[in-house]
Amino acid sequence: MPSAAANHREDVIWDGAPSMRMVWVRLGLTVGVILVIETVLTSVFGFSGHWTRLLVYMGYLVALPVAVGSMWVRQKSEKYRLTENFLDTTYGLIKKRREQMDTRNYKDSSCTNSSWLQLLAGCGDIKVISCDDSHPVLVLRDLEDYLTAWEHIKMVGLRKRRLVVGSSNENDGAPPSNARRGAAAIDGQ
Repeated sequence: MPSAAANHREDVIWDGAPSMRMVWVRLGLTVGVILVIETVLTSVFGFSGHWTRLLVYMGYLVALPVAVGSMWVRQKSEKYRLTENFLDTTYGLIKKRREQMDTRNYKDSSCTNSSWLQLLAGCGDIKVISCDDSHPVLVLRDLEDYLTAWEHIKMVGLRKRRLVVGSSNENDGAPPSNARRGAAAIDGQ
């Protein structure tokens, strides 16, 4: 016999996480900066400066693992999941923190490439605006297939919002179609 918890499980419409492409793009940028610093130090102090080479090697041995590690942890610590009723966001590798946005509170969303690094990697951010005052804005960052995810979020959010608006109109006694005709007549004047 199936349990009650199995009956309440929702189907996942979209599942995602920040892209690891951004780690590689940021790593390339970090290596580029170290190479520029190496070139400047070498041209200013000459090829034989032992401390110049030492600084560059320190940059490679310390800065690169720290940069890669922090970027990897940042990218792997977030997970996103869209169901018919909720947009779930999970943060953290060890200590998990979970935020849920009810899709009935969906107000608007937009997708952007907020940096030139994201354009280079083919990634983007989705900003979801909610009617909920406790968490009015949720940003899903560094998504590879952000346009598809944005379409799914918009579709579910608008469908749920229509259901909520439609049910409130039916409770008032006026059918939703009359409200739409009245609004169209006002807009046409």
